[in-house]
Amino acid sequence: MTVISDPYVIEGRHVTISCSIGWTMLELQESTRSQISHADYALMVAKKKGKNRAVMFDEAHAKQAGARFRIEDALRHADLANEID
Repeated sequence: MTVISDPYVIEGRHVTISCSIGWTMLELQESTRSQISHADYALMVAKKKGKNRAVMFDEAHAKQAGARFRIEDALRHADLANEID
């Protein structure tokens, strides 16, 4: 990541860029959609940790993503008008 974050001089101006990356190991038995979702989740984690991060999706992320999905799914299907008084 240090090469990407090195300053560049473009038309006399110093320019710096940053890069956050989320990735997952290729699993042939998993769907493409699932693997893209895993990489996307790892990217979200990288961005939350700050600039210039590379994060690999792992088992801890799988547990967090599963818990987050269950909460979001429950909220989507909740009858909030009748459940919250």
